[in-house]
Amino acid sequence: MRGGPAVVAALCLMGWGPAALACTVIVPMPRQGETFEQAAIRMNFEDQRRLTALSDAVFLASARYDPAIKRSLLTTLKALVGRKPPARMKAKDGPVGCSDTPERLAGRVVVFAQQIGMREDFWRPWRWGRWVAIDWRSVDEIVDPHLAAQLRRPA
Repeated sequence: MRGGPAVVAALCLMGWGPAALACTVIVPMPRQGETFEQAAIRMNFEDQRRLTALSDAVFLASARYDPAIKRSLLTTLKALVGRKPPARMKAKDGPVGCSDTPERLAGRVVVFAQQIGMREDFWRPWRWGRWVAIDWRSVDEIVDPHLAAQLRRPA
């Protein structure tokens, strides 16, 4: 392509570059003897393991959107991994893929949460101790066997 770098720079300056990059989804190539479906499950498994490692608490919650505060309200149903989660918390809805429409938490979800500490927000001590949902998955999206076993365990 003639003028490739110049065209890319122009698109970025016009605002199209970052949007196109944000919508890029990297699908792993299947390993030897693995189907694309198995590769997708492996990718989800690795993502859930990564989220669990980043979280202070992973828990099952009931979620509903509250239009008055424009956030989802989470009520903890059962702790799964890590520290004791908060009984209730608010979660900012996040974008879904390339859509500008936020994903609204609804029903039963597995929440990956961190508790803000001095290291995470040194200049704002009033936030220390506050819980933040770093991500969530619907119960039927859980492929990590450890999390799935914790979900089946009685409360």
